[in-house]
Amino acid sequence: AAEAAGKLSKQWPANTIWLGGQWNSASEQWEWDDGTAIEEFNWADGQPSAHKQQDTEPWLCMVLDGHMHDSDPPYEFGVMCETDGKLPEGAAAGAPSPPPPPPEPVTLAPTPPPPAPVAPAPVAAPGSR
Repeated sequence: AAEAAGKLSKQWPANTIWLGGQWNSASEQWEWDDGTAIEEFNWADGQPSAHKQQDTEPWLCMVLDGHMHDSDPPYEFGVMCETDGKLPEGAAAGAPSPPPPPPEPVTLAPTPPPPAPVAPAPVAAPGSR
């Protein structure tokens, strides 16, 4: 769907996402980012291409058709994340989130004019009382 919508390329590596898996040289196995072993693979033909030299292509990736590839570190990929499947309240699956409501209008009160100057009270001259 993303490819049909023009949002993903058909060309390697732009058509590829990192699945959160990598080769662990110490245990000599593919592992998810949390350290659990990956037990099922859907390798593309000729993959993993670095078989027996897996340290050279340690990233586990998937192309648009769902097949897995190994890849080397210089490439940048999109990612796939696992969630609990819960949508924010009021959100519809596949629908973009609505924009936030506009801010409440603010009415500024007119600035009152400055107070009129107060004339000084007359002062009686000394001895005039």
